[in-house]
Parts: sequence; C-alpha cells; structure tokens
Amino acid sequence: MAPKEKDKEKEKCLGCGKTLSNSHCHQCTVCGLWIHKVCSGISDEFFKALEDQVKNTGMAYWACRPCTAYSQGITRKMRAVETKVTELGETVEEVRDNVNEVKSKVSTLEGLVKKAEEKAATAAEKNNDIIFEELREREARRLNLVLHGIAECNREAATGREKQAWDKDQCIKVFQGMGLDYDSEVIKFCRRVGPVMEGPRPLIIGFYTDMERSMVLRRVSRLADTNFSDISIAPDLTRRQRKEEKDIWADMEARNAARTDEQVQKNLFWAVVGARGEKRLLLQPARAEQERQRGGRGRRGRPQFNPGRGGAATRGQTLGARGRGSRPNNRLASQVAAGGDEMEMEDGQEQDASTGPQKRKAAAGPEGQPLEKR
Repeated sequence: MAPKEKDKEKEKCLGCGKTLSNSHCHQCTVCGLWIHKVCSGISDEFFKALEDQVKNTGMAYWACRPCTAYSQGITRKMRAVETKVTELGETVEEVRDNVNEVKSKVSTLEGLVKKAEEKAATAAEKNNDIIFEELREREARRLNLVLHGIAECNREAATGREKQAWDKDQCIKVFQGMGLDYDSEVIKFCRRVGPVMEGPRPLIIGFYTDMERSMVLRRVSRLADTNFSDISIAPDLTRRQRKEEKDIWADMEARNAARTDEQVQKNLFWAVVGARGEKRLLLQPARAEQERQRGGRGRRGRPQFNPGRGGAATRGQTLGARGRGSRPNNRLASQVAAGGDEMEMEDGQEQDASTGPQKRKAAAGPEGQPLEKR
C-alpha cells in the first residue's frame, strides 16, 4: 500500500514523522494519514492481508490508534443517542395518544358547553317571561282590593248581572260605613273568586284610580265600630308576593333564633314591618315590660315577643307598619300567635293585619256562615 509517487514527498509518517520512503506503509481509513508498517505495529500477515484486499476490492479498512479510540467513543455516544431517540419516540407516541385523548375530551366538552349554553339561553328567556308576566300581573292587580266576609246574593233566580249589582251595592255600603262618599262609579269591576261553598266567597273589586283605593285602605279601621266589623279588606297580591311574605316570616324566625351576643345584650329582635306587598325585616328592641303590663299584647293590640317566655318571635309576635288610623286583624293575629301557618289562598284572597278586619269573628261572616278560603 505504497502512496502514489507524487504524494511521497508530501506525506509524513503518522508514527515517526519522517517522510515516507518505501512501500511498507498504509493509510488510516478514518483520518487519511499515512504510517510506516513498523510504526503502526501491525504484523506482516495482517499487512499482507490489507494489501491483498486493496488489490481485490480497491480499498481496505484500517484505523490508527487515535482514530480507533475516537471511533469507539463515537460509537458509544451514537448508541446512547439511539437509545435516547428510541425512548423519545416512545414518549412522543405516548404524548400523541394523550393529545388524541385530550382532543376527544375537548370535543365532548365543547358539545356539553354548547348544550349548557342553549339550556342557559332557554332558561334565561323563560325566566324573563316569568318576570314580565309577574310584572304584568302586579300591574293588573295594582288598583284591586279583596274583601272577605261580604254576603252573597241568596236569591236563587238572580242573574249574573243582578248578583254583580248586589255585590257593588254591598261594597258601597261598606265604603259609606268608612265615611267615604263613594258610589258605584268608583268601582271598575267586581267579581267573586273561588268555588261556591257554604260561606261567602272573597270579592275582588277594582278601582279606576289609586287615590280611591288608598282611601279605602286608610279608613279600614273605621269599620270596627260599625255593623261591618266582620269585613276584612286586603290588597290583591300575586301568588309570588304571598310566597315572598311567607318566606320573610320564616327568615325572621331564623334570624331571631341565631341572634348575635350583641343583639341579645341589647334586647334586639328582628321584626316584619310594612304593608302587604311591601313587607321587610327590621331589627328593633323588644318592649318586654310594656308587653307584660298589657297582658302580652303589643301596640294597637298586636302580640309581640315576650323575652320572659324565651324563644324567637313568631309571626303574631311582630309589629308591622300599618297605614294611618288602621287597626290589626285580631283573628289573623290569634292564629299566628297560636303557631299556625298562614292560610294558603288562591289569587285575590289575601289577609293582613295592616288592612284586615277589626274584631273579625273567627268562624262566621255577617250571616253566621263560616268563611271559606279563596
């Protein structure tokens, strides 16, 4: 494996550094440098085998010691790289599976979110309809009042028009008993509600103006000393308004049961105040001594909370804000003080201490007939 004649003067031995001068030398396949056979330390047999390989194939592989060491290091690094690449490939495959799973879940979630948005939009639209319907119903009832205890026309042959004229005439008599100079022209409509039973059904009347309606509510207390003391008058509330009032009573009892130490020390209790449809909770001091002196009765005949008996105030034990000159509904107050729930009524059959009857009999109307629920 002698170098070409033109290269002999240029090449030097990798081992001894001398210029190549004979044919007993060979080239490193890796670095391309030449070295004497003696300097390389290879045997005669291996050198002859390399020469034969060159003659037969045109090339022979042999690496010097530096290149051999370097190649071994490269080989180890390549194997490590191959191992890392294999592991990375497995990780990539696992990540790809996870990404596909996440995509599937995201697609499912998108479907659920879309359905939820559709349901929310439907619910919002339905809720808006409910709110608008409630507002419309409240506006329609704004000028109405509900009268309980007014006897119905008992003539069997009476027509609907005659019965309506009877009801209007009875309402006018009640208004005149209050000192109001009203005639049938102030009544926009009147109708009975509820099924026909033994007692008189509640009567709903509508006014043309709010002033006419307000004057009736303000003068309800004047019926106490007349022949109409058994008549009760209340605003015409919607079902939702009645439920809100029922909930506010329950909220009052819960708050009084969970009073703070400061509230207990100051003898403060939660009370429901306000007229029907406008009730709210108010924190106020209990007048225990006054109640004991009055035999457990509150201001203007309304029962109040008595700290000497313990426990939270009940509905009948709470002061409510009333219109000027109004008096409480004694029958309703006695029911509440006894721990009973408010009577569930249909539309138009509301009762309240702020506009209720004065000294109304517990079980009978003007003609001795039991009153019915609306």
